[in-house]
Amino acid sequence: MPTKRWDVSQPIPVYFDDNVANYERQMVHQAHQMIQASTCIRFQTNAVKQWAAIFTMPKFLVLVCNCGLSYIGKVSPLNPVYLSFMCQDPVGVAVHETMHALGMNHEHLRNDRDDYIDVQWSNINPQFYDYFAIADSSKFTPYGISYDYGSIMHYNAFTAAIDSSKPTMLPKQNRAVNQPIMGQRKRLGDRDVQMLNTMYCRPSRAYLN
Repeated sequence: MPTKRWDVSQPIPVYFDDNVANYERQMVHQAHQMIQASTCIRFQTNAVKQWAAIFTMPKFLVLVCNCGLSYIGKVSPLNPVYLSFMCQDPVGVAVHETMHALGMNHEHLRNDRDDYIDVQWSNINPQFYDYFAIADSSKFTPYGISYDYGSIMHYNAFTAAIDSSKPTMLPKQNRAVNQPIMGQRKRLGDRDVQMLNTMYCRPSRAYLN
């Protein structure tokens, strides 16, 4: 994971741009509660924008097929987390993008992903090849945590497909069970929680439900 992490000894401050409606802010709050419920990480909403290194939550229009966008890990002076609120499961999308800001990369970009999925390059729109480029192992590590098809950080099996009836990623293990859960945005996977706790929280504290 990135060397630039957040200091979680205090709550991470969050600022919303003015164009984010109250009901949209509530969805982000629900997303943050989901993370807080299973980790030592806390968020402080209504922060002052001028504070250094804070989340900003601007709303943006959907471009191509984007539901959200974020840097991976902490950046200065601000950490923009862009959300469209126009996609299915917007709370889960907000969790996904917040996880990026906390330092989590996509699950299917792990350097061991070829042990777990077969990427169907012939069915991927070449414009989106970078969606499947394995992450730099010098910057990202799974900390020995096993692959999670149900991670909230995994893309669905049909992402960027030329033929939308055919998958672009096929699980190598238990396909009937694992393919349908790829790309889910309903909940944090158990290993998502394990990863955050490994990155940020004392090992002696048990947050897994």
